[in-house]
Amino acid sequence: MKNFRTLYWYELKKLLKRKLPWIMVLVTSAFMVYDAYQVKYDAYHLKDYVDGWFSLTDQAGNTVSEHLSGAEQRRLSDEGARRVSGQIMDESLFQKVRQASTGNGQYLVQDTWERESYFYLIDNTYYVPYYMVTKMGLDPTITTADGFYAHRQYSLEANWAELTDREAAYWKSMEAQVEKPFVYCYTGGYQDILVDILALSMLIPIVVASCLCGVFSEEKRTRAGALVLSSRYGRFPQYWAKVLSGITVASAATLSLMGANVAFVLLARGWDGFDAALQLGNLNSSLPITVGQAALILLGLLFLYGLLCSGVTMLFSVFTQNTVVALSAPILLMLCQGWLRLDIQAVEYLPNQLFNSTAVFRNVNLVNFFGVYLNNLQFGFVLYGGLAVMLIALCWLGWRRSAAGKI
Repeated sequence: MKNFRTLYWYELKKLLKRKLPWIMVLVTSAFMVYDAYQVKYDAYHLKDYVDGWFSLTDQAGNTVSEHLSGAEQRRLSDEGARRVSGQIMDESLFQKVRQASTGNGQYLVQDTWERESYFYLIDNTYYVPYYMVTKMGLDPTITTADGFYAHRQYSLEANWAELTDREAAYWKSMEAQVEKPFVYCYTGGYQDILVDILALSMLIPIVVASCLCGVFSEEKRTRAGALVLSSRYGRFPQYWAKVLSGITVASAATLSLMGANVAFVLLARGWDGFDAALQLGNLNSSLPITVGQAALILLGLLFLYGLLCSGVTMLFSVFTQNTVVALSAPILLMLCQGWLRLDIQAVEYLPNQLFNSTAVFRNVNLVNFFGVYLNNLQFGFVLYGGLAVMLIALCWLGWRRSAAGKI
């Protein structure tokens, strides 16, 4: 054990003394912080908020007009969301949404832009519940609580229509666990984290590859391979020392990247709303979890994806004995996923699909895993975990070939 610990620390120090991993972790972490800053403050990055003039006329003919940037609109909607946070989304709340959508009888509100003007210029309290209603394609001036929940149920059942009876029964049981009526809560910070996870999934292969591209090829570069493999602990113990040191560095890099983004987002937009229903931001989802739990699940899956990327990098490193190939392979595989246009369920488990928060939580396809139905998130953990273990095991075959002089 003492000898193995010495080998492990030796391999770990070899990885940590390289400058490229440190540079990549710092640069990508700074990029994610900057991106989070842009989303909060820069109108160009606020896709749901377009700069423009908002104008509203009251019943007496007086007009109020103001130019608002996307960032100002986001700030006003957040203020309103916090003001209504904690209220039950029952008929009482929907009555207030209806009244606000018509200007509370004091303003001439006839179209969508005038409603937006009322919420931004006069009273932003019920803007987010109003936005939830319009996002479902309903008219906020007439929608009742019963109509809102009935329309949502209709949409869910339409998504279940092409499923088998057992699959539909699975989602009905999940939906039965979703507490209704919803309790509205502000969840801006966690919603931003869920969106940023897709960007993180594109950066993690780059960071991990830069950290581990030389983990098995370094000896060939220094021409010390034969000496290492002929030593007493140069085979299985050395292999595990390399693998564990690689996993340690990849895990630390992945956590650093995720932590930098999550910490800044929560500090900038607030961490309240962890216990809010996932459905507040994903109305077509039947998963009985909170938005905070959803963020933790995707972050956990993202961490596992980092280990999978480390397995890919080390596999190419040991079989090619080429640092450039090991650096390029995970990045190329990540880029190639965007070109796949196959209409099969397996595509849903590619990173660009599995970490897409706008689609992953409403995905109703299940996997029959030895007689037990798993949803896409559950099977994602099984799939990514299994692939990571398999790739690391294949690295041992490559190390054995090195020992036999076949590489």
